[in-house]
Amino acid sequence: ISQRNMKQQHFDFTFDLEAYEVWLESRLTELEKEIRFLCYQEDRRRQQADKLEFPFAERRPGQQELIDYVAAACKGQQMLLQAPTGLGKTAAIMTPMVQDALKRGVQAFYLTPKNSQHQLAETTLDLYSAQNSKLKGLTLTAKSKICFKPEPLCQPDYCEFARDYHTKMAKHQVAKKLLSKHKMDRKAIETMAKKYEVCPYQLARDVSAFADVIIGDYHYGFAPLGRLETKPSVIDETNKPNLIIDEAHNLFNRINDYYSAELHEGILDSWYPRVQDLPDKFRDKATGLLDDMLRVFDNHSPPQYSREALIELELGEFSSLAKRLSELVTQYLESDVDIDRKDPLLDLQRYWDSFCDVIAIEGEQFFHLYLQYNRSRVLRVSCCDASEAAADCLNEFENVAAFSATLKPFDYYLRLSGFNPQKTVTAEFDSPFAKENRKVLLIPQVSTAYRHREQNFGKITDAIQRLIQIKNGNYIVFFTSFPFLHRVHQLLEVPGYDIFCQKPQLPAGEVKKLLKTLDEKGGRNLILAVQGGVLSEGVDYNGDKLIGAIVVGPGIPNHNLERTCHRDYYEERYGQGFDYAYTYPAMAKVVQAAGRVIRGADEKGLIVLMDQRFVKAPYKDILPRYWYKEAPEELVSLQIIQDIKSFWDQPEKVPAVTQVSGE
Repeated sequence: ISQRNMKQQHFDFTFDLEAYEVWLESRLTELEKEIRFLCYQEDRRRQQADKLEFPFAERRPGQQELIDYVAAACKGQQMLLQAPTGLGKTAAIMTPMVQDALKRGVQAFYLTPKNSQHQLAETTLDLYSAQNSKLKGLTLTAKSKICFKPEPLCQPDYCEFARDYHTKMAKHQVAKKLLSKHKMDRKAIETMAKKYEVCPYQLARDVSAFADVIIGDYHYGFAPLGRLETKPSVIDETNKPNLIIDEAHNLFNRINDYYSAELHEGILDSWYPRVQDLPDKFRDKATGLLDDMLRVFDNHSPPQYSREALIELELGEFSSLAKRLSELVTQYLESDVDIDRKDPLLDLQRYWDSFCDVIAIEGEQFFHLYLQYNRSRVLRVSCCDASEAAADCLNEFENVAAFSATLKPFDYYLRLSGFNPQKTVTAEFDSPFAKENRKVLLIPQVSTAYRHREQNFGKITDAIQRLIQIKNGNYIVFFTSFPFLHRVHQLLEVPGYDIFCQKPQLPAGEVKKLLKTLDEKGGRNLILAVQGGVLSEGVDYNGDKLIGAIVVGPGIPNHNLERTCHRDYYEERYGQGFDYAYTYPAMAKVVQAAGRVIRGADEKGLIVLMDQRFVKAPYKDILPRYWYKEAPEELVSLQIIQDIKSFWDQPEKVPAVTQVSGE
């Protein structure tokens, strides 16, 4: 039965009972061995539980509180934990969560938004190992990144690493050899896979059932395709693994993206020159398919000229083209053509099929849209609430600890991320650093609302210039958009400062170069960046890289048809349409941006928020509680320059740490 259109196709075959019995006996023997090995792994985990300890001799203020809170909540509960950068969240949450999983003989999953964020969890596992803990950690890497072939095409005729995979695995006992290592990271997996000529991606998935801690991105826990199967206890199926979710403020948006997709007219157009290098019989058919695919845009364009419109996408029209494309790809792969990286036909099939997969899902949280970007038409399926699918995934785990420096209001993240209100506990933890080392100020005399922006550019520019002249160092200013950034840049005059402007597409090499510049002693650099960009959430400015961050206005998302549809849906379901669609996403970016300063106990920094909305509800209610004593209004100063001068004149303070005996 086709999962796409539910059509049935029947195949005739002759049943050989004797051959089936031989196969069944062999398979049952293999299953018995596997179950015995799983039972052995569960016993080994329980023995390791008492050997696992917090990996540092000293604990920062508030860290023990976080450890105790998580340990007490490991009773079949889901946790949303807001804790500031620098508290040591990773080790404080991993330790009790992994301990609980080991005691019950099951696994712990540690999921992050990106592969690049795995290192901190891997480092923590290394620290456990240094304590004689024999934990087996496994890091999962995306197929497209770990595949040895130009194209991740798992067909024996094309890929020698897929050919006779199971035979090679059994003959060389590859899984057993990999499991003998306590650290099964990308390097170890690739080395083993190359040695025995097996698929590294499949090898990692095959040994995942025997790892104690699995590190991967959200995809492995929440994607509709590619999700890793969780393994409950062999003895008790109600005994489930634990789940740790890092940077959890990203979770629901990432899951929504798994259930959203776009078709771009311009992207399909770009395939015409790509298919010209195909052999004649495939080139002509591919060109004809592209012609028909582009006609889909004509069929769905609104009758009157419009840049955006709600439409209805019918699966049948798209799946019929998917079927034709699949037949062409089958013929293509059966021929003797060489498959290179970014093969045009395979790329086209992935692009088209991913869109079809999303259209097939129905629900009031899905919106079909016709859009125009730069004269190119776009068909989009937008999901604004995948909480039900997320809830199903979360229910696969016994205890869930989701943490971030930005998780307020808790109800917002709880609902949209699929957490169960009846079994979820929430908590906000204080900063471990001396309050004297942090100066937070609100400047409500400025309005960055679009209708007021023109008459406020001068005020904003003047404030930035005056604030960064009080003390020399490196500062970063976060704006709500690139046009806003460039307009202020035109007006800025900061003698003695080097100005760096973020680009819409910022290569990793330029980020690395920027961080190296910020490390230079005595530097005076002013970085102009956008909220929510790579310089706002993806970079760690430790040490003296930054002494101040200025956030200019809440980055309210653009008003458009898609956002309006989301707002109406949130209003209908949750009764908070505008806040869910606009206010809360904007403030998440604000708090993340402000958190770039003060990354360590010996750092001192200034945080300034400019906009009158920051002193009004609900914006002020989302500001971190440890910024003020009683109310956010305390952060408004009547003598800003003098207060900042006094702050810089004070000596830095280093908080005390707790020495733990026996550790």
